[in-house]
Amino acid sequence: MSITVKTFARLADAAGALSSERGARFLAGGTLVMRAINEADPAIETILRSTDPTFSHISASSGRVELGAGVTMAAILAERELAFAVSIPTPAKAVRLEPKSSRQLVRQ
Repeated sequence: MSITVKTFARLADAAGALSSERGARFLAGGTLVMRAINEADPAIETILRSTDPTFSHISASSGRVELGAGVTMAAILAERELAFAVSIPTPAKAVRLEPKSSRQLVRQ
């Protein structure tokens, strides 16, 4: 199975190619697309990707965070303005439930 990879500078151009090429898939996070490729899905003939900076844009200001659809978790962790997100406790750390009796749990 041979797959062609095409890179576009603008998301609009990648979207145009996606709508005009029957066997094309857009590679964003890649999880589902790469699984299909690894399973040799014959429907996938072309992978489309974009280097458009808006796709991986991160902006944090005035208590608002905007993430482009192509932002990776690694990029979020590396972003200084989002350092607060690293210290947000997960539910397992935030609430510790201990049995008070066999029928009741209390928050500690």
